[in-house]
Amino acid sequence: MLLRSAPDSSPNDVTTRELLKETEAMARDSGLFGLPRAPIGQALNSPGPQTPEFYLALTAQFYREGRYVESIFACRRALDLRPGYAEAWNNIGAAYNKLGRYEEAAAACEQALLYKPDFELARINLQYAREKIKTSGR
Repeated sequence: MLLRSAPDSSPNDVTTRELLKETEAMARDSGLFGLPRAPIGQALNSPGPQTPEFYLALTAQFYREGRYVESIFACRRALDLRPGYAEAWNNIGAAYNKLGRYEEAAAACEQALLYKPDFELARINLQYAREKIKTSGR
């Protein structure tokens, strides 16, 4: 677990770039680009003035619906607007946990904790991912 002070607020560190690249590939592979689902999916591509909070609300809705790749993609949009948004990083970690991608989940939760070291939910999601990594032998 990384508990150092948060890096500058641009997504330039290697972990951030890798996660964002992977999320984009997952969204493309799942057909999200050009095929939004109504009504929430349409909001992802709407030209209106969205905020990081708007995208975080979308990610929560996608997560509740079991649409984890879309949840990650919505978080990515929030991070485009606010790279240090700990809640979005945590939600990425939670969605990756649901997808069984525990290494990515741990990396995302570590990012959340970089920006908000006392974020208990991110700590819980990180612990869950690490336990799954340990028990699966990865």
